[in-house]
Amino acid sequence: MIMSRLFFGIGSILALIGALSAFAFATEEGERKVHPPDALREPGPTLPFGRPQAVAQATSGTRRFYVATETGLFASDDGGHRWDRLGVSPAGNADILAVAVDPLNEARLYVGGRGGLWRSEDGGTTWKTLSSPSLVRSAIRSIAIAQRVPETLYVGTDQEGIFRSLDGGGSWIPASRGLPEALAVGIPAPIPSLTVDPTNPLIAYAATELHGIYKTTDGGASWTGINQGLGLLPLQRRAGSPSLLIHRANRRQLLAMLVRPIHSRLVKTFLYQSSDGGEHWFNLEVELPSNARGMALAEDPADPQQVVLFTNTGAIKFHWQKITGIEGTQQRP
Repeated sequence: MIMSRLFFGIGSILALIGALSAFAFATEEGERKVHPPDALREPGPTLPFGRPQAVAQATSGTRRFYVATETGLFASDDGGHRWDRLGVSPAGNADILAVAVDPLNEARLYVGGRGGLWRSEDGGTTWKTLSSPSLVRSAIRSIAIAQRVPETLYVGTDQEGIFRSLDGGGSWIPASRGLPEALAVGIPAPIPSLTVDPTNPLIAYAATELHGIYKTTDGGASWTGINQGLGLLPLQRRAGSPSLLIHRANRRQLLAMLVRPIHSRLVKTFLYQSSDGGEHWFNLEVELPSNARGMALAEDPADPQQVVLFTNTGAIKFHWQKITGIEGTQQRP
């Protein structure tokens, strides 16, 4: 009996030592990967009818959501639980692929797609056609507005790269140097997602479907790939449009959603977070339902620490993660 108790005690001590060693290893691994605890179990907003193609969110006032789907343009004032179809389409049956809201005036809305670029000053009731970048013959895929200088716009296109405007869309300059080419050599890669640093209009981020994420610190005069931690790139084929999100209170915190092909019939949505302006990315390793594909990221209007992930089957929520490690000490722009 005494011996059995002695062996039991020794076994318990060894088990405790093993558990502590595993915890230390897990902590070390946590500096490279973050595992959020059941973050996406909470049900989120519903979506308007149709496959979502673009999502935008006001950052002032009601923090209104806008979603463009294959069936039209919708708005929500209650965090995405009830949606109203906007009364006037910007251009008849135009296919809307990009939406952006003025950070200082949520009634000012920009949309773009196959057919041009438009602006509304009354939340989507009436529309004005803007001059598209003169070289753009393909679709407008993304729009981003500088928070402190709303007259500064970036637009990403399907085949002509990125353009920048300093006068609210009145005129445009090319801003694509350093961006990758599409698989068809000579054609710039499509830019389905853009976002601008909330404190500096010269800093912007662009996401591509095949080549990962790029960053500019000079207003689009040059771009550099920032793909450390995002896995093998470029991808061999398109699997879905990526999405980018910057934390409202901390410009160095970013989220990226990438869709990767697993095999010929299966794709998977991956979520990554950076705490150093995109220098390093950490896989959140979030598992979505097998039939769900990520479409866009947005901040939860009720909680700035929570994110809304729009998918083709609905919308779900998760929290920004606290990441510590090498990137926490770096202060690059």
